[in-house]
Amino acid sequence: MNRKYLILLTIGLLCLINNRTIAQENKFLFSYSSSQGVSDLKYLSLNGFQLEWQYHFKKLPISAGLSVGYHISGNKEVIEIPVLYGVNNQQMKNVKSIPILAHIKYSFLKSKYLRPYIGLGLGLYNQSHGIIIHTLDYPGQTITKEFSEHRFGIAPELGITSDLFPNVGAFISLKYNYMQSELERLNYNNVSFNFGIIF
Repeated sequence: MNRKYLILLTIGLLCLINNRTIAQENKFLFSYSSSQGVSDLKYLSLNGFQLEWQYHFKKLPISAGLSVGYHISGNKEVIEIPVLYGVNNQQMKNVKSIPILAHIKYSFLKSKYLRPYIGLGLGLYNQSHGIIIHTLDYPGQTITKEFSEHRFGIAPELGITSDLFPNVGAFISLKYNYMQSELERLNYNNVSFNFGIIF
């Protein structure tokens, strides 16, 4: 009897796993992002790309996944900083942001062509920038000192997806990237506009 129950239990588990596997699908999102800084860096703009993998449940309006991005300021762009590390009137350049986030998204008000969604990302941001130092020994010459750090952050998101072809879609979204900040640390928070393809 125990063997029969074991066989039935095994068959039941395999059926459940198979059913759950059929009810899910993997998707990839590739997007271009344009970000505008807020708070300390309200004059900073970042541009870059992001690749995201989604694990989508067909029977549920929920998806989960992981993403990695790369965003950078213009090579010649110089940002004035009011206060940083206790020193006034510094300049910053070569700002880079590499977010690695886990996501969960919920779709609502699904229609034939458009599917709005809300989402939340959670993870680490690798932030780096160069500080321009004006030397007294060599007037007119500057030195750029690089800084890099990891910060924990969250990223609420609001967007819309649409199907273009049977296996290809598109999306646009607004995302607020909030990063943990401490006293005398630069605030990198920004709002990004994103658009891309789903495949």
